[in-house]
Amino acid sequence: MKRNSSIDAVRAIACAAVLFIHCRFPAPVTQYMDALGRFAVPFFLMVSGFFAYRADREQALAAAGKHLRATVRLTLIGTLLYAVSNTIHRLRMGQHAFAWLDSLRSAEGVFNFFLFNRAIFLSSVMYYLFALIYVYAIFWLLLRYRAVRHAEKLIPVLLCACVVLTEFVGTPWYYSGNFLLTGLPFFLLGHYFARRGISCARARYFILPGIVLTLAEAVFFHNDVYCYIGTLVLSISLLLACLHQPEASVPKALVWFGRNCSVCVFLIHCAVRDQIYLFIPETPVHLWTRPLVILLVSCLLSIGFVFVRKKAKELNIFGKNV
Repeated sequence: MKRNSSIDAVRAIACAAVLFIHCRFPAPVTQYMDALGRFAVPFFLMVSGFFAYRADREQALAAAGKHLRATVRLTLIGTLLYAVSNTIHRLRMGQHAFAWLDSLRSAEGVFNFFLFNRAIFLSSVMYYLFALIYVYAIFWLLLRYRAVRHAEKLIPVLLCACVVLTEFVGTPWYYSGNFLLTGLPFFLLGHYFARRGISCARARYFILPGIVLTLAEAVFFHNDVYCYIGTLVLSISLLLACLHQPEASVPKALVWFGRNCSVCVFLIHCAVRDQIYLFIPETPVHLWTRPLVILLVSCLLSIGFVFVRKKAKELNIFGKNV
């Protein structure tokens, strides 16, 4: 499927939004940044579902299997990265090297990891990759047994549960932010848009209302809501606007960065944060500068990785699999 420059540009913005959720500015700014940044994961999931669509069932099965294997590889890389980063971080803080594994020593921690993809022992972002593994595996099974269209009927039910549980019931965020109530419905929604060829010329008019609604909900509820009603409006309207205008007039550098570096920034920024926090003390001035420093370092590392990887391909250092 042809690349969409508008989607790539939003991916660049979305990875920065996720970073600012985990690398916080002082209150009350962080409350609104957190709320607005919630659009990123639903957007990423819908994009994954959109590009997973194939008109031919056998091609779709092959593509789903390929994406599943790629996600497993990325998850293993992320797990290794955070195992090393967390160990170094604990040692530098004068703690036991493997103290970061403490949450897995309880039955509750193991249960939450496998059922809710709660991988906080690794980082604040790894839950997404574990959830995506589940999603691709379920999607492959749905394709295998010709049940995708039946599963699409559950999208509004699952999304409703995703919003209600944290916004109105007040359950922990991971009751909503997991493969079942976030991963699967948003992924299937993106796939549905691709299958039906849906785009919307007026979707851009819902972006600002989605932002305003999200901020209003953040002010009203004052709790750690995973997915607001405004999140649904904002993320869906952004994707539909991108689908309607795939070659929007956006900076080429932003498109390039979203296409090539957004995944890397998403993956490494918590490791970068943990190391930088040890260098930059928590003072009023530094509370404003630390998120920006972490963004800058994460971006530079990601860009460096892209160029090293490109050079390695040109020299065929690692063969075809680099």
